[in-house]
Amino acid sequence: FILVSGCSTSGVDASDGSQGESSQSPGINPVEEFYAGAFVKELIPEGNPEWYKEVCLGVFGILGIRNFGKLMSARADGVNDPPYVRVMVISLGSKKLAFVVLDSAVMGNRVVNDILEGVSAKTDIPQWQIYVAVTHSHSSPDLLGYMGGVSSEYRKFLIDASVNAVVNAHENM
Repeated sequence: FILVSGCSTSGVDASDGSQGESSQSPGINPVEEFYAGAFVKELIPEGNPEWYKEVCLGVFGILGIRNFGKLMSARADGVNDPPYVRVMVISLGSKKLAFVVLDSAVMGNRVVNDILEGVSAKTDIPQWQIYVAVTHSHSSPDLLGYMGGVSSEYRKFLIDASVNAVVNAHENM
């Protein structure tokens, strides 16, 4: 059993309103303003182009025996619940972070690097302050190619949609 006790200060002396000593972290100015912006986009191209039919899902159907012993393909044959890219950008003064989460089973460094480069080129957010992750949904696109992957057109569409989602979240702050 451990008991931890402590106190903190907001940096303002309540008796006279003057600035006292602050418990803020080094490099954080308590008067800097905090902003946040978010954006969500479906990862389904408009018009259902031919190349969208080449999207394979992450292990959905391919590793399990279904349909009375017949192995099903991992290739998508329609959309019931669309995959999304969800983004949040936060800033404190001039410091900014972007969080990008894609509905996908897996994603490789090439896709991540393309998203980082695109976001950094279109915003003032440095690449090392952009975090990209996947939900690891087995019924979402396989961006690494384990179960058949996606077409180069869908890969480009997904990267562009992700970069534009960050730009929109950044503008929404």
